[in-house]
Amino acid sequence: MALESHLYPDADTAEYAVDVSSVVHDTKLGGDRPADLGRFYALIVGLVAYAKNDDLRIYAVGDWSLVRDRRLTEKERSTLLRWHRRGRIELLDPADDRLLELADTTGQMVVSADYFRDYVPDFPWIAGNRDRFLLPVPDPSGTGVTVEPRVMPIPFESEISRKMEEHELLAMGLYDRRGRGGPRRDLLSRLWLCPEPDCPLFGPAEREFQPLPRFYNDAAHCPEHKLVLEDVGGVPRRVQIKVRVGGVVRRRFLMRAAQQIAVGRAPGDGGIALAEHLGSLDRGIAHELSRSHVVLKWTGWKLSVLDTSRNGTRVRPAHGQGPDRVLVNGESARVKPGEEVVLVEGLELLASGREFAFTPDDSLGGPGAETADGSAEQDEGFAQTITTRPRHLGVPAQTGDVWTPPDLNV
Repeated sequence: MALESHLYPDADTAEYAVDVSSVVHDTKLGGDRPADLGRFYALIVGLVAYAKNDDLRIYAVGDWSLVRDRRLTEKERSTLLRWHRRGRIELLDPADDRLLELADTTGQMVVSADYFRDYVPDFPWIAGNRDRFLLPVPDPSGTGVTVEPRVMPIPFESEISRKMEEHELLAMGLYDRRGRGGPRRDLLSRLWLCPEPDCPLFGPAEREFQPLPRFYNDAAHCPEHKLVLEDVGGVPRRVQIKVRVGGVVRRRFLMRAAQQIAVGRAPGDGGIALAEHLGSLDRGIAHELSRSHVVLKWTGWKLSVLDTSRNGTRVRPAHGQGPDRVLVNGESARVKPGEEVVLVEGLELLASGREFAFTPDDSLGGPGAETADGSAEQDEGFAQTITTRPRHLGVPAQTGDVWTPPDLNV
């Protein structure tokens, strides 16, 4: 039977949904080229052998970018287009949500090396799943491709946010996936001005938090007016903080480099007031939240929390792996990626990972990182030092991480 005959146009009767883009670009599956349609042919053979079914039906889904990928030969791109015209493959931009929709509605096994972190909010069954995904791997003989069951990871909130932002940047031409350069920081760290004076997105009024420009033809463009934008200066590094109440994210706020923000029930001017979000919590627990419960500090590379409450604050490890770190009034801690700042039970603060941050070392500090003013950051990212002011001594501890909070009324 010809390999193409296994590509079936009816999703309801196919047994596997295959992420063609993932397979074609997976260099671990053999071959010297960064993109090779031969890997997909080898996978079809491997799936037939794995399923012990010579009449195996596969529903193939790929990104439209495959037919524009010059790393594939002209013959390979023509083959993909021919398959598409004959209904042998579905091409979409992006294709991931279609694969997950098929798994969700038809029960098909998804064959892909993708983690689908950014789709966990819409398809929560992905996290920790053990029976819906297969991973393409080299055949033990070294001559082909086979598959093996995989356990999907449970991603951090910050990982989900980073992947969601990556998709946004890809759509705007601001993420270099092929060259593995990642986000175009040279463009994302700038403020832009649209030639159209009444532009609501990039107008003349100073806007510290602008939307994403669209980058093409080697220039940044206004998505609304399609005009080339003028670079009018840089912007400080930022981090987005999520406020989660009762397991649901109720609000978000951004912090600039070198900024300190008080968070609590009613912290006053410049602070983040949470009183309106406490209705879903037990009344006794909600009462434990102080007017100004914590102060967050974002250096541009690292996030710290200082407890200013009457009842204390906890820093919870990612996925609850280990005991909470407990802070009392005057104590501070660095917050590592994936950790949660628990103000009271059921009310947490989480660094989302957005604002062009994609790896813990790069986005949240690390050796060799630079601060907002261009100077070298001396400390390693997210050191686990907790106490910066021994309460029984009344003097600062001997650590380079002591900082003074703004005047607050607790």
